[in-house]
Formats: sequence, C-alpha cells, structure tokens
Amino acid sequence: MAPFSLRKRPAPNDHALGPLVNNNNNNSGEHGSSSSENHLGNSLHHMKTAEHNARTGGSRSVTNLWSLWMWEFLCWLFGTGCIFGMVGILLYFRNHPLEDWHSQIQISTIISGLSQGAQSSLMVGVSACIGQLKWPYLKKNRRTIDIRKFEEATRGPEGSLKLLTTIAFRPGGLLAAVGALITITMLMLSTFSQQTVRIDIKEVRAPFAPGGLSYATSYAQQRSSAAFFTDDRQYADLYLSRSIISGLSTDGNDPSDVASECLADHCTWPQSDTLAMCLSSEDLSSKIVDQTNGTRRTFSVEGLELEVPQMGLGQGDSTFWVGAANFGSEDLPAPHSFEASKLNSIADVYVLHYNPCDDQNTTRPDGSPSPKDLVKNWKAFKASFQLCVQTMKSDYNTTLNTTIVKNNVDINWDISEASVPNSTVKYINWCAPQSLGNVDTKFCMNNETLKSVGEEFVPIFTGAASLSSGGDNYVNGTWTQFLITDILGYNPTQCNAEAYDTTLGFNGFKNRMQYVATAITNSMRTANGTSATIPGVAWQNQAFITVEFTWFALPAAIWVMATLFFFLAVAGSRREDTPIWKSDPLVLLDAKKSKNQMGSYKDVAQEAKSTSVELIDQADGWYLKETTGPGYEIRHGEVEHIDHTESLQLRNDQKSPEIGR
Repeated sequence: MAPFSLRKRPAPNDHALGPLVNNNNNNSGEHGSSSSENHLGNSLHHMKTAEHNARTGGSRSVTNLWSLWMWEFLCWLFGTGCIFGMVGILLYFRNHPLEDWHSQIQISTIISGLSQGAQSSLMVGVSACIGQLKWPYLKKNRRTIDIRKFEEATRGPEGSLKLLTTIAFRPGGLLAAVGALITITMLMLSTFSQQTVRIDIKEVRAPFAPGGLSYATSYAQQRSSAAFFTDDRQYADLYLSRSIISGLSTDGNDPSDVASECLADHCTWPQSDTLAMCLSSEDLSSKIVDQTNGTRRTFSVEGLELEVPQMGLGQGDSTFWVGAANFGSEDLPAPHSFEASKLNSIADVYVLHYNPCDDQNTTRPDGSPSPKDLVKNWKAFKASFQLCVQTMKSDYNTTLNTTIVKNNVDINWDISEASVPNSTVKYINWCAPQSLGNVDTKFCMNNETLKSVGEEFVPIFTGAASLSSGGDNYVNGTWTQFLITDILGYNPTQCNAEAYDTTLGFNGFKNRMQYVATAITNSMRTANGTSATIPGVAWQNQAFITVEFTWFALPAAIWVMATLFFFLAVAGSRREDTPIWKSDPLVLLDAKKSKNQMGSYKDVAQEAKSTSVELIDQADGWYLKETTGPGYEIRHGEVEHIDHTESLQLRNDQKSPEIGR
C-alpha cells in the first residue's frame, strides 16, 4: 500500500502563490537537460498514477488508521471509563447509608464531574467524525455552503440543528445527521446523570428500645388509706373518682395521654389490647312519656321513671336534671352460674333538660302557658359505660399518638369463681375469652370492682338546675354546671339553635361522656398492680444514598449512540478512496487545486509548519498572501521581510577592499 505523498516543497528562490501550491517553475540549470526533465516528469507521473490507483482501490492498515484516530479513540476510551465509573459507583453505593461514603467530596459532585468528563470526551470523537463525513459527502457534486454546515455542526448544538434540518434529508447525509443528533442530546448527559443519585432520609431501627406502653389487664379497686362508707356504698375509690371528674371538667382527654418514653426520632408499638371503658350514647327525646300525676312533674324514659326534682324554696322548678343508675348486685348472675354471659353497662347517665328554643328556633317566653309542661319541649340523653376490650395502636413522632382501632364490646365474658388470697371470701371474675386473640393475656374484673366503679358515677352525676330567662338561675350539684355548658352553652336560657344542632345539644353531651370514658380507661392502664407494658421499637432517621437508574437510561443511550457512530465513521474512513482530513481548515487552502499533492491531515499540518501567510486587505477584498520564500525569513516564530537589495549592497561593500587590492 502506498501512503499519501507530500507535495514537493518549493525551492528557496521559488515564488509560490499559495502555501500548498505545487510550483514547477524551476531553474533549468539546476535540473540538467530538458530530456532529463521530461524523463523525470514521466516517472513522477507514473508514480502518482500508481499511487492514486492504490488509494482508490485499497484500504488503510490498522496501524495507519490508529495513528490517524488515536487521539479521538483515547478520548472515547476516557469518556467510556467515566460512564462505567458512574455505573460502578452507583451500583456499589445504592441504598447504602451516607456514612459509608467516606470522601470529603459528595457523591453527587463525583457523579457530576464524571458526567462532565464523559460528555466532553465523547464529543471529541463525535465532532471529528462529523467533520470527516463531509469528505465522502463531497465526492458528489454538492453546494459549497454545505461545507460550512458540516463545520458548524462540529462546534455545537446550533450547527448540528441546522445540519439536521438540511443535510440529513440528502443522500449521503444520514450518518452525519446521527452525529448531529448525538451532539444535541449530549447536552442532557450530565443533567440526567446527576438526577440519578440523591440523598433520602429513611427510618432505620435504632439499637435501643423505647419505653414500654402501658395497657390494663385488669383493674383492682385502688382503695384510699381511709375507707369511706356512705349508706350501702363500698369502699371509696378516690383514684377512679378523680379520673371521672377529670373527664368531666377537662376538654380533650385522649388515649395518647398515657405517656411513654421515646429517645429516638420515632417509636412504634405493635397493635395491642387493653381492658377499657367503652361508651354508647343515645338521644331518647322521642321516647319521653309524661306521667305527671299531681304537682310533681314526672317523666319516664325506657321504663325508667324520672321525677323532676323541686329546687329549693323560691327557686322554682328544675329545667335541667342529671342522674345515674349504677351496676347493682341484681345485675350479677348467681354464684353457681358460670356460663358465658353478656355484661350489662356499669353505669348509665341520664340527662333531662328543657330546650329554650321554640319551633321557630327563638327563645321561648316565660309567660307562655306552662311551656315546661309540654313533653315535646324536653330533651333526654343517655350515656352507657360498659367494660370492654379496646384494640389500640400507638406511635411516637414528636408527640405520642394512640388511636383506637376497635372497641370489642359485644363479648361473651367467661365467668369463674375465685377466692381472695389467704381468705375464704369468694368473688366472681369476669374475663374476656381467649378467642379475642389474647393468647397470653387475660383481661378480667371481679364483681366487687364492677359495683365499685359503677357506684362512683352516682354522686358525681346527680344534680339539677332551675334556668329561667326572666329570673335568677340556680344550680344544684357540683358537676352539673359542666354538663349545662356542654349541652346549652354558657347562656343556657337563650336559644342557640345552630350551636345546639352542631357542637351543643346531644353532640356536646356525647363528647363530654367520651372524655369521661377515655379518662377511666387511661387510669385503668396506669393503675398500680394491674397494668402491664408492651415493648416497642425505636426508629432513627438516617441519610441514605438513593439511586434511580431510570434517569440513567438517557446517558446510557447517548453513550451507545456515540460509540456506534464513532466506530462506524472510523470504519468508513479505512478505505483509501477518501482522505482523512476531518475538520482541518488547512486543507481548504489548496483542496480546490487539482495538483496539490496533499496527503493526510498530518502531512498537511507538517507542511504548514514550514509555510506562512498574511491577511492582506486590497481594494477588491481580503486575501491570504503566502509569505514563504525569497524575501521572507522566519525569526522567533514570526515571518519578517528581508530587503535583499540592502543585504547584497552590504556584502559588496564588505568585499570591495579586497577587490581594490
């Protein structure tokens, strides 16, 4: 295979018109006779013809091809290394804690640097290939402006977009259009690569456990040091009484009030059961029956006779009455009956009150004929407190949050007889069945405690009030006033129909009773000797490296396209029928001359090092004037004009003394 030959360099006294023009105006004295010149010319002609035939019919060796594309291949290799380096880092540190990344430089910064390196390196080969593809494209008759379009495409996305809209649709321009498309999409390689990795905060299990969460397995009467006997009541349970009063006087009692220690960012406890007090509320206003016989107003609700009490002397009739019926001994089964049984409510709280609103939702006048005697003007509410098993779930995230998942009320309680330790006293235990799912825990309460808890409601929920818009108001019972404000508001003698239908009235009563039930449950969960704790799990926030390879699909596709494009273009340049000039601007100086004897772009570059040009402004335009040859000399990298006339005169002056002698 014959390599591309350099053109003959001009002799020092040749006046070439261009840096790459073959000058054949040689001095005949320097080359011998004219016959010798003709023979030499014929020999050169045959050599060039043979060289041309070898070029057009053969292919370049791998060594030659490597020397011409070595820099672009090394850049492609570096860019490929950056791509696979990113993939390796992302695969290795995917879902790893951030603490596993020990470098002072953030992983996102490393990915950004590698993506920028890949983008810049891959573009070297892509740009060179676009520039090279214009030469086979120009082997057919093309417009000269197409050269500019190819050159602009090698410089960035703007030129590539222009090439896509023009050259891509012409024969021979498809592969160059692919390179232009790669150049445009290459802008997104770095952005999408950086989007692949991010730092997320995840919860991981802490190496320590939080405090246990209390739940009640049973409840034993918390007797005070001094036992109180009032009529037939049992021992006073001041602990539970305080809980009832707390629920009655405090808004917002919640299962979350039972605190637990959490030293981590987040703590959770498994779903668990606890012995609890459940509530059911009912509006009985439609069931009121007037059974007044005489001067004392008497109503009955659900068969329960309610005699509205008289207030003190001069205080008028009561318009608000509250009372409670507790769990009595008659509600317990006989000691010899140990079959599963339903458990009645421990206490029922009734409220009977006069509604100050008339049919037009305005305040009733006191002067109307006996308005308080009309049954339809009265309202009756009922709240039943029943022993149950609640299923709850708790978690701590800044604050403790306990939610009730289920109230197990409809239970067939297992009844059993037991004895007081070191005593012959017998009592009956009511226990929830194991079928509730509490395989290892029993939830029980004995009959004496049931009676005691129910009896605590009686003194608290007993009271009356006389409320009149035209006179003084009187309240009997310490805790009655709380229910008055919950049901009728802070101005109980005035009609507040809108609030009565939403936050007051039955809704206000139901909410207050729920506070009481929750307060009792919380007290049972924290009572001494009858509560237990369930262990939880502590969670702490930890930074993790999250990788989403979906975002890496585009960078991977760009690399595949750039790789295929590069090697296809290089493989196409192996044929010697087209020179490998890439985007070298030097070849354009002489490429239009038929006898320029130009070889590869390396040969052209080597030749250009020994020539020089100067941009000249003439009247008819700008042109590059070759300043290489007689009258010019390269000094310190710059071309300087030499006045040969003065130089010759100086040499003659130096020789004149010798001539004289």
